[in-house]
Amino acid sequence: VSIIIVMVLLNAVGIAMIAMGSIYIKDCAIEPNIPIYLIVAGVTSLIMFVLSPLHLLAPKVMYALETIVSLFAFAWFIAGK
Repeated sequence: VSIIIVMVLLNAVGIAMIAMGSIYIKDCAIEPNIPIYLIVAGVTSLIMFVLSPLHLLAPKVMYALETIVSLFAFAWFIAGK
């Protein structure tokens, strides 16, 4: 039960990032790249969530895909700093 709550909360954060980035895409005068950063980070978070249960079907392929997405997420996090 607690794992389901954690999964829902993590997805809520990703969806909130996409929503906030989309709403304020043209309104951030100080740093216009923040909404874009939020959208990409939210989409990356949701992609990781979707890929997680697919390990049962093709573990090697999913491991490779998750590695690529994780490296992209890490690079995107560093680029946003």
